[in-house]
Amino acid sequence: MKKETLLGFAILIAGFWFFNSPHYYRLIGQPFPFDAQTQQAEAQQTQQNLIDELRAQADIVVRQEQERALLYISESSDDEYADSVEVIAPPRQIILENNVLRLTIDEIGARITSAQALDFTYGRGHKREGETVEIISDTNIGIMTTAIGPNDLSRTRFFFDEEESNESRAIFTSLLNGETVRKVFELNENSHLVNFRKQSDLLAQQASFVALKGGVAESESDDDRSPPFSERYITIASDGNKIERLTVGRAETRERSGLFDWVALNSKYFMFALIPHDRVNRDLTISSFVINERAKVEGININYAFEFGKNPPRGANLRDDNYVEYTVFIGPSRHSYLTEAGVGLERTLFRGYGWFFRADLWFPPLCEGVLWFLNFFGKLVGDYGISILLLTLLLKIVTFPLSQASINSMAAMQVLQPKIQDIQKKYKDNKQLQQQKILELYQSEGINPLASLGGCIPLLVQMPIMIALFIVLRKAVELRGETTFFLPWVHDLSSAEVLFRLPFTIPFYGDNFAILPIAMAGLMFVQNKMTIKDPNQIAMVYLMPVIMLVMFNNFPAGLTLYFGFSSLLQIIQQKFFVKKPVVSQAVVVDTTKGKKK
Repeated sequence: MKKETLLGFAILIAGFWFFNSPHYYRLIGQPFPFDAQTQQAEAQQTQQNLIDELRAQADIVVRQEQERALLYISESSDDEYADSVEVIAPPRQIILENNVLRLTIDEIGARITSAQALDFTYGRGHKREGETVEIISDTNIGIMTTAIGPNDLSRTRFFFDEEESNESRAIFTSLLNGETVRKVFELNENSHLVNFRKQSDLLAQQASFVALKGGVAESESDDDRSPPFSERYITIASDGNKIERLTVGRAETRERSGLFDWVALNSKYFMFALIPHDRVNRDLTISSFVINERAKVEGININYAFEFGKNPPRGANLRDDNYVEYTVFIGPSRHSYLTEAGVGLERTLFRGYGWFFRADLWFPPLCEGVLWFLNFFGKLVGDYGISILLLTLLLKIVTFPLSQASINSMAAMQVLQPKIQDIQKKYKDNKQLQQQKILELYQSEGINPLASLGGCIPLLVQMPIMIALFIVLRKAVELRGETTFFLPWVHDLSSAEVLFRLPFTIPFYGDNFAILPIAMAGLMFVQNKMTIKDPNQIAMVYLMPVIMLVMFNNFPAGLTLYFGFSSLLQIIQQKFFVKKPVVSQAVVVDTTKGKKK
């Protein structure tokens, strides 16, 4: 064996070892994935220490609030003191629940400390697999905390009003500077919309804020793998039609003021949205925080909190300005749920960039159209795998006339390649005459060389749809956890297929072994062999399938299914519908010498 070959193998083995060693992961700032158990134990211990500390702080606050309440009651009336002592009890957690959502509201701060989407469970491979999904990232902090003026009420003791509350409505009261503060949560039947009201005479005199500081949870993975994640972001709607999506850096704070229609915090599949009932100028403060200090700080590792509030209007009337009301959306980003709010929350799902042919106007509707067809076929046949195949077939039928004409022309061009190469060799020193002879050959065979350019048109038509399908399969919660009967080993069409995990990680490829990308690459190889006949492009026959195999190994299984089936349809089209060109045995005349060649 040559020294160069041995050196190449040595370099290959060394590179493979380095990219799978702790040194490489330390260099890029990510935890070593093969030490996952140790990391998980350390993370759990750190989390438990934090929880214990927060609980200790909460107990201190509770005891202080109890002592203040006892002192207030004892000074108010000696006769009522004995009966009132029984009221001062440890803080309770009140549950509001309907068919789709379960909220837990703590009397400390009258804040929502848990929001569970009852129709959704953690998926395969998650350490909480099978449990109901929790939407709040930090349940110790919670959401819907409030502040009035300089007073943060997130740790203030509220008391649940059992007499005025019912199964769908929870009312909490507390005292601040001698004034009553009242918070009301009302959950509608079979809805993810919560009506929220905060009432106090202090609101006509001081600024009032509502905060969602607990962040929105990531439901798809509990490790540091990037494919299951999608970065969280803030969406702001203002001026009736303007939508702005914000992502900020590590430990960064941004402040805004204006007429906001609503503000939303989105994760991959779930979201919170705060919709004010009155249209007045409000202040918005957005802050970010890092989820895991050990992992590399990227968009997937940043969560957000925001405060939303307003100042009292001038000349406020206590009877009219002593309350604020919001509608709060808490739940999955399902298109049909978001449209129920009637304020355009569905516009948080998809976006386009205005600099690319005003894609901000046409691309989101395109994504919604793809989602509509997938849901339509899915409901029609009861299988989203079949739905993807039907959508692929529909796209092929729509583009068939264009692709058929271009394929026929390209096939004829390929048959002429030997004659074209002969002309190129004979007239290599006279480019002008060379082009003239090639055009004469096209004319004699009745071939339009520009027709082959039509092959780009079907691709241009399909590209936006393919991109839309890619985004829909990764973003639409409607497809989360969907399977198909003919691929029983695929547990989620919206995630990458994982038949089993390799004991090592291959750079760019990953550590998951999947069948669909291999099948797709094989079909693409056959398609290329049938299509590419030019010797100068023969490398593409082998190179493109390999590149696609590496790329699609971490793409959603549904998208891989789409590309694989599309390649199969293309093979069928070229095999049975492309006309075999008949080229005459025309001779090439050398006009420069007047002799036949």
